[in-house]
Amino acid sequence: IDFRTKQKSPSSAPREVSAQAISSTSFTITWLPPLEDDVNGIITGYTVLIYEVDTNTTNTYNTTYANITLSSLHPYYSYQCYVAAITVAAGPFSDPVIIKTLQTA
Repeated sequence: IDFRTKQKSPSSAPREVSAQAISSTSFTITWLPPLEDDVNGIITGYTVLIYEVDTNTTNTYNTTYANITLSSLHPYYSYQCYVAAITVAAGPFSDPVIIKTLQTA
């Protein structure tokens, strides 16, 4: 007999979230999925929340990959990055990773 439970949202956040500045206007964020026991279904994507500290604005992006590159950002601004995995719904967001875009030359 094969039993399957219904999917639910992940019970933990993506792991090892990191960010790397590429230029004065772009950076890449990478992460690993939540622990297998915490996924609670099939991951269909990720929500990435970016809080721009210097302007107090927030933007949300969706991706099916375990990374995202953001561009057209402000030079030498600080950003807080959060990532959540999605199954039937989004799970909890990761702790913030803080990144600063590079200075212009």
